[in-house]
Amino acid sequence: MPLPNWKRYQRHRKPGRSLLLTLVLTFAPELIVQFTLTIIDCVLEFAGPFFLQRILRSIEISKDGLSINNIRGRYLDVFGLFLSTLATAILFNQALWVSRRLSIRLKGLLVAELSTKTLCRRGKGSSGEKKQTDKDNNNKDATEEDSADTDGKVMNILTADFQRVVIVGSFMTGMYTIPLKFVIGVWYMYNMLGVSALIGLIITIVYIPLSKMLFIRLRKLRQMQSAASDKRIATITELLQGIKAVKLFGWESRFLEKVDERREHQLDYSWKVFLWSASVNVSAFLNPIIILVIMFTSYVVVFGNTLNAEIAFTSISIFQMVRSAISGFPSFINFGIGGYVSLKRIDSYFKQPKVQDLEERTAAQTFGDELGFDCADLEWNSPETTKDTANAESNTP
Repeated sequence: MPLPNWKRYQRHRKPGRSLLLTLVLTFAPELIVQFTLTIIDCVLEFAGPFFLQRILRSIEISKDGLSINNIRGRYLDVFGLFLSTLATAILFNQALWVSRRLSIRLKGLLVAELSTKTLCRRGKGSSGEKKQTDKDNNNKDATEEDSADTDGKVMNILTADFQRVVIVGSFMTGMYTIPLKFVIGVWYMYNMLGVSALIGLIITIVYIPLSKMLFIRLRKLRQMQSAASDKRIATITELLQGIKAVKLFGWESRFLEKVDERREHQLDYSWKVFLWSASVNVSAFLNPIIILVIMFTSYVVVFGNTLNAEIAFTSISIFQMVRSAISGFPSFINFGIGGYVSLKRIDSYFKQPKVQDLEERTAAQTFGDELGFDCADLEWNSPETTKDTANAESNTP
């Protein structure tokens, strides 16, 4: 059974064309569907705050009672809020399903292509590769091809780089929604709060590097905690494996002291991890509250406006959407850059020379009555051959 999109990939895979453009053309239908569903879902997410604002506005002006038409309009707003929420959930999951299907098909396609290339790749140190390298010494792409020849880098391409590209295919929806959600959310909040919305936005942007520093410190502490745990387990394993020698020579107290020392070291890092985790959680909990308080305070005290339920609850809803877009933007940028770099490495790996096809090596060639060589390189008593022969004779007993 052929792989999905394999025929399209073979049709668009042409010499000189980059792997990125080839994959974009191969998965163009899936990308178009994914982009369309994601954009519609992103726009419909703001339908909830819009209908909520209309409902709260009707409650504010309903002191003297509503007319029949106004009551019908409010019921339509409630029904629109329900339909927009339902449509958003359906579109989001449909776009997520398209992304996962694209990721799985991309994974299968790259596995097949990488496996084929690895089996047909010219081995390191072969004569053909040496000649090809000598011919490409003046080529600017030779450095990139030669850098991927080592076995370690080949393993990285087949594992780490491959996984980065597949992950980008899975979470590509965020690259569409984050900029659009940020633009619509800032415009919506500015229409309601004016300059106060920009003040809250600036504080949110400034807070992102601070929170990133906390997460980096917490990650390092967790790595140190894991390393300390590994050392303690290694000490206990060493003790259990040599328990007979320990009992024979009376080394129980020394090993117990060593295990206790490693345990105290691990507990020290565990305590630091708990403290930093608590500070990160408190910071994440208080950050939106503090920003909203500053934003509403400037709206009321500094600019002299009146804060009502319509503006307060709608602003909170929009602010949470903008804040999620801002906080997720660096992660998706890292995913995109890492995927692009990995894709370039895979493309460089595909461009490496391969061995001669079996059909070409076994093809019958007729030269008539002529006897000789065609495209052959003949050497006799070359300096390298003479040196190797002399060394072999000197080493012969």
